[in-house]
Amino acid sequence: MNDVVATVSHEIRTPLTAIRGYAEMLADTSLASAYVSQLAAIDRNSLRLCRTVDTLLRALNQQRNKPAGNRQVVDLATLAKAAAAEVGPSNSRIRYEMPARPIEVYADRRLLEVAVGHLLSNALNFSDVDQPVTVTIGDRHGPAIQVHDNGPGLDESELSRLGAPFFRGTYAHRHELPGVGLGLAVTEHIVRAQGASLHFSSPPGGGLTAQILFS
Repeated sequence: MNDVVATVSHEIRTPLTAIRGYAEMLADTSLASAYVSQLAAIDRNSLRLCRTVDTLLRALNQQRNKPAGNRQVVDLATLAKAAAAEVGPSNSRIRYEMPARPIEVYADRRLLEVAVGHLLSNALNFSDVDQPVTVTIGDRHGPAIQVHDNGPGLDESELSRLGAPFFRGTYAHRHELPGVGLGLAVTEHIVRAQGASLHFSSPPGGGLTAQILFS
């Protein structure tokens, strides 16, 4: 799995660099006002992907026990909101349930933002546009951040396969949702590199809950 992620990351990095370069060239030309916001979206999202690729490679280095040097005390509430800000306009559907006091962990902030961002993107993609996604932070059994959606959920057989490289559920295939099935696999690698664990549950009534639990 590590080799797959590293290869994919390197392959994505090259075209992304080209896309950013052409976007910068276009920004220096005279464009009709109707295209300015679209160009800004291209630049913003390509930059986000470049950062994601960089952090994935850093996650692999960290998991291989190479010094990362990027760990610090991180407040989970602050981190969750930072990750949500990078999701895009759909983050208006995110609801927060957080204690008044900070819940802090010792982790690589950027890597953890990528992991939480993947969970948020999945939750938003698998929920109807009028359905909220709830982020809950607490420390009942240890510091934890939980992302819950109101989508179709998964049965036991598919739930047990979440996080496997290239796995995509029946709902994703049926509705032709974008993705190649690497997001949760990468998320699990990042979470483990932080000394935490990733858990999924899906109640009979539908919906999916993903929880990152720190020991």
